[in-house]
Amino acid sequence: MFLITSLGFSQGNKKQMQEKIEARKVSFMTNRLELSPEEAQQFWPVYNEYQAKRKAIKKEYGEKSNLNLLTDDEVSDYIDKQLEKEEKSIALKKEYVVKLKEVLPIRKVAMLPRLENRFKEWMLSQIKQRKRNN
Repeated sequence: MFLITSLGFSQGNKKQMQEKIEARKVSFMTNRLELSPEEAQQFWPVYNEYQAKRKAIKKEYGEKSNLNLLTDDEVSDYIDKQLEKEEKSIALKKEYVVKLKEVLPIRKVAMLPRLENRFKEWMLSQIKQRKRNN
């Protein structure tokens, strides 16, 4: 989402760009994980469900606040909510590691967080390269 908003596209183009990013992510991760067609068929529905729930948790807790504009009580509430968000995220991750181990070898499951980070880095490098070329 950050990548899309940082590019400053209109609403129509946002959805199209989001779809392109998602297609690149599928290709990137499928290749790096060396998923067989059978693995990919089982993996992607589980992974997409996980991503949707992860996104819902982020949405539930909203955007970051400007802490300088909050009272001490509001900052305390903010900290509590952030901890709650992290707890929910960890519980979700644990739940989906179990599900992913049912459809992929354990080594591929272990590679997922690294690949997600590498994909983000790769996308950022693509954006920087485009900016330099323009």
